[in-house]
Amino acid sequence: MVKGVREQLVGIAERLAATRGLAATSLRDIQVESGQQNKSVVQYYFGSKAGLMEAIMDARMGPINLKRLAILEQLGEHPGLRDLVEAFVVPLAEVTVLERRSYWARFLLQGTFDPAHRHLVQTSSAASSFRAVRSRLIAELTDLPPRVRTHRVDRMVEFIVVALATAEESRAAGKLSHAAAVQYVADVVDMSCALLSAETRWN
Repeated sequence: MVKGVREQLVGIAERLAATRGLAATSLRDIQVESGQQNKSVVQYYFGSKAGLMEAIMDARMGPINLKRLAILEQLGEHPGLRDLVEAFVVPLAEVTVLERRSYWARFLLQGTFDPAHRHLVQTSSAASSFRAVRSRLIAELTDLPPRVRTHRVDRMVEFIVVALATAEESRAAGKLSHAAAVQYVADVVDMSCALLSAETRWN
């Protein structure tokens, strides 16, 4: 029973934050939406709003991290640029754009650009699979100056979050079919590769 309430609160908080914004989502909103009579139910399970946001990140990023690590292991020691981009994009797309009722990409978008909670996203993004993909991508961009490589990879991550959040919203509204979503994800990979490999004037 305890596990059920905790999971329910995580799901409601993710949905409300994704659709209303993190700042506009209060612990009271989550408690009312859950139907729990105890006004301190969220504090009981998570301690604070930050604790709740951290629990959401842990619940969603854990499976994505494992999937990404499995892909990296299959790729071996010398994957190409597109392989590495796909290793970043596909595990995230599978639980967002390719699912009809996902809120995760939109939640991630809110967290990425919300100064009050950005550190939680950054901490979650420091998972082993993200670090591995990021470092390999940076190493792959040998035609670019070192600081440009890092800049490109970090901007690519932001682009992917925005792109998947946009498509996830379209999926939820019934405006994007599964087949179209598959093509959309492939195009996101194409654009990400182009972003990384474009010529630069930055020395």
